[in-house]
Amino acid sequence: MIGGILSIIFFFFIAKVVSSFVKRTMLKNTNEKNFESTSKAATLISNIVFYLMTLMAIFIGFDIMGINLGLLI
Repeated sequence: MIGGILSIIFFFFIAKVVSSFVKRTMLKNTNEKNFESTSKAATLISNIVFYLMTLMAIFIGFDIMGINLGLLI
């Protein structure tokens, strides 16, 4: 039980780091004239990456605890 919760927290932090890395990389490789639209796109993509990785972390954590969420869906 504790292992599943710790794995969810661990994967949550990994998702946060990866999403911030994606956003930072997109903003670093942008032009000055399109900065506002690139900033919005980078925020959107980093949010999508974060939520997908968090959803996967929840599935993995519950699978470690022995609860198969795939059967519930």
